[in-house]
Parts: sequence; structure tokens; C-alpha cells
Amino acid sequence: MKQPDSGKTMMYVAISLILFIVLALPVKFFPVTNIVLHHHYITILHTNDVHGRLEPFRYKDGNELVGGLARRAGLISAIEAANKNVITLDAGDFAQGTMFFNVFGGEPDVSMMHMAGYDAGTIGNHEFDKGLHNLKNIIKTSGYPFVAANIRFTNDAELQSMVKPYIIRNQQGLKTAIIGLVPKDLKTLVNVPEGIEILDPIETTRKIVAEVNPKAGLIIVVAHQGLDEDIKLAKSVPEIDVIVGGHSHTLLRKPKVLDVTGDKTVIVQTGEFGQYLGRLDLKMRDKKIQNYHYQLIPVNNDVPYNSAYVKINEYVSQYAEEVKNYGKQKAGQLATTIGNDGEKAKTGLTVTGGLVTEAIKHRFPQVDVVLQNSGGIRLRRTVGPGEITVADVMELYPFENQIVILELKGSDLKSVLEHSARVYPRPNDAFLQSVGLEYTIDSAKTPQKLSDDGLTILSEGNRVLDIKVGGVPLDNDKYYKVAVNDYIYNGGNGFSQFKNAANVTNTGLLVYDVICDYVKQNSPVSIEVKDKINYK
Repeated sequence: MKQPDSGKTMMYVAISLILFIVLALPVKFFPVTNIVLHHHYITILHTNDVHGRLEPFRYKDGNELVGGLARRAGLISAIEAANKNVITLDAGDFAQGTMFFNVFGGEPDVSMMHMAGYDAGTIGNHEFDKGLHNLKNIIKTSGYPFVAANIRFTNDAELQSMVKPYIIRNQQGLKTAIIGLVPKDLKTLVNVPEGIEILDPIETTRKIVAEVNPKAGLIIVVAHQGLDEDIKLAKSVPEIDVIVGGHSHTLLRKPKVLDVTGDKTVIVQTGEFGQYLGRLDLKMRDKKIQNYHYQLIPVNNDVPYNSAYVKINEYVSQYAEEVKNYGKQKAGQLATTIGNDGEKAKTGLTVTGGLVTEAIKHRFPQVDVVLQNSGGIRLRRTVGPGEITVADVMELYPFENQIVILELKGSDLKSVLEHSARVYPRPNDAFLQSVGLEYTIDSAKTPQKLSDDGLTILSEGNRVLDIKVGGVPLDNDKYYKVAVNDYIYNGGNGFSQFKNAANVTNTGLLVYDVICDYVKQNSPVSIEVKDKINYK
């Protein structure tokens, strides 16, 4: 009979003993990073650029009513009821764009978003439209945290303390870092007071990611900077898992997915006005996206009619009644049709732009030139001929811009027009509607060149030719009396030339009040484009 091999027997005993000891040890004996415990599943719901659409509306004259916060609340509630791990985020510009903002300043929007289930959001450029005091009120009212890592409020410690660079939430055991970003060119988009510093979004995010990466299993950036900037960010900081985007109003039916170092970065955006609720379902393991599924859920009549829907709908209806009573006041009569020419206004003169500039010229007949940036004219539907209401005017010009009268040297006026024509024939918010001018744009010639932040002219262009003011050729050394809004006077849309102006007077008059007065005093108003731009 063969005897057992005593050496092998001892080896088996030793191995068994080692296995017993190893299995008996607590898990924390081993580095957690070397052990795959389990998968994490998380659902991210998101919106961007809702722009005050609290009620359902018809998009671009469509037949179906879409959007509305009550419907969105019903969807969020139903998804939360069916899924354990849900987080709801907004990427900014939730307010401004309807009379709700003009009357209430954005506070109803955020308070009801909190009731609807929003967990965090970032600040869009339009959240600054009523100034820092109103921004503070919005944040205080919100009930959910605002994150923005690349902005510093150096003159306002209270506001700085209210806006966090990031937060970390424990989502069913998955620690989730949420970092916020504002546009790097914010100072060209809004009237930003002294004491606001904008940091480079990529460098800022890179530093924060290095800080949170050891703590967080999922890193989300909520960014109001546009799709192109989101792509640059994802390429530069590949540790980011998800970018919830906004600002460019891009409807991404499929996420933009980058895989720079073997780690996926998923970029999502829902278009504009809350027509869709974005839903991104993630399967995470070891700080990496193992799988994902994405939906753009239409916010329409098919949404769940549940208690969340009913609750928010009651609140929206109360605010809507106040807005309706204010807006239905008659401003006057139009003899022509205005509106629905916003894109055309970004490359040429329009009837709607003519109403704005003629109203200002009528109020200040002493000025030689009136200039209005096309990005400030927002009427997306047609009005007239016939009655025009206060609500129509506020929809046409929703910003609380004041009229500034100044004297500008001819050479600076030419530079202003070069800035207006800088990217022609591409649409541009900085393209100017005007009264008092005639000129030619030659897009084959050299455009004005700006610094990366859009605040400094690096070299002057020569696209704008044959300028006439009041029918007389421009004199580069003469000072002309010009009316502008305080937004572009303070550098909005990148206009830096007005800092050279003389005899500056802020009239304190709001542009939309001047439009209302003009319509009331001159009804029925017939608008024609009097200025002329020739194109080569």
C-alpha cells in the first residue's frame, strides 16, 4: 500500500491554515481600493436654461403645450418613487425670460424647484440680471445648495459663504462630489459689479478634482459654460465622470462621451425651457462608469398626475394670476408686425430692433446714434398688427437695463461697429441694432481680434467701411452723442470702447419703460428700418 507523502500533507495543512486566518480577518485589514465590494447604481435627473418657463408653453408656435414646473415635479416624484438613488440637478439660467422674473425676481422658481426635488444647482449668467442683492435672495429662498467653483465675491463675504465651490453627498453609500462652474466670460455677459473675480474653469476644476478624488466615488460637474467648453474640460480633466451642461441651449439626444484615459466622461444637456427632463442612469464600480443609459423625457401631457404635480401646480397658478393681471394692461397699438426675428437680428437690422431703437431716439431726440445689442431683444413670437400689452413689451425686452447717454469719439464708434461685425456672417448677440447710421460690412476683410476672455482688443479690424452718421461721413476726431443701454456700456457682450466715453449720464430710465411710453404716445405705431447696412 502506498504511503501518503508527508511533505504534501504538511503543505496542504499549511495552505488550509493560511486560508482560515485570511478569511477570519476583518475586511478593513486590506486596502479598500483593492477589493471590489459591489456596484453602485445612481440616477441623475437634470435641466438647464429653463428661463422662467414655470407654466406649459408652445415652443416655436407648436401645437402642443410643453414644459412647466408642475409637470417636471410629477416626473421627478415618480422616478424617485421607483428608484432608491436619485439626484436632481440644474445647470443654471433657471430664471429670466418670462414675466415671472420681471415681477418676482426668480424666488418662486427656486423655492418650487426645491419642493419639486432639486438637490443642487449652479449659477447661470442670467441669475445676475437683477444684481447681487437679488441673487442673494434667490439663493436664500432656494432651499438647495448652489455650487460655483470659479467665481469669487471678494467684496461680499456673505454671498461668498452662500456659494460653495462643491459639495459631497452620500448617495446610498456612493459619495458623490458636485462641482459648479459659471461662464469664464461672465463679465462680458452681465453687468458685473466690482469685487467679482472669475477663475479659469479648467485649472480650478483640476485642483478641486485632486482634492475630492480620494473621498468621492463619483464626480459630477454642473457647468453653465456651453458644450464646447464642456468638451475642453472633459479632455483636460478626465477624472470627471459626468458633466451636466447648460448655457449653449444644446439639445443632446445622445450624451457626448469622451474616453481620454480609459475613464468615461459623459456630457449631457437638455436644450432649453424645460421641454425635457434629462435622465442618466449609471452603473459605477471602483470610481468608474461601467455602464450608462440616457433618456430625454418629454415634459408633456403624458407625465404622471400625482400629488407632487398637484402641489406645484397650485403654487404656479397663484403666481401666474398676479403676473397675468400685471401683464394684461394695454400698452398701445401696432400698425406693423414685430417679433420672431431674433436670429435675423444677430446678423442684420430688424423691425423689432427698430421699435427698441426708435423708442429710445424718440425719448432722447438730441442723440446722434442709438445702439442696442441684438441679444437683448427676446420676442420669439409675432405680435401685431393690433394691440400690444405690457406683457408683450416685457417679453420683447425682459432685462432691467437703463439708458446711458454719452459722447463717443468717431474712432471709438468705428471700433464699436467693428466689434458688432467681428464674427459676421455668424449670428452674434453683440450685433447692433441702431438709429442714425449707414455703413458697409466686408466680411472678407480682417475682423477685430479679442483676448481669450473677450475683454481686451488685441488688434483692430477693418471690416466696417463708408460709415455715415446722420447721412454725413464719420469724422474720427469728432465726438458723437450716443444712447446705449447700461449693459453694453459696462462691457457687456465684450464692448470695451465705452470706457473711453465723455460726459456720461445714466438716465435711470429702463428700456422697456421707454418702449411702453413710446407705444402709448404714438399708437398705432408703424415701425420701419431707417438705418442701412450694405454687405460685401
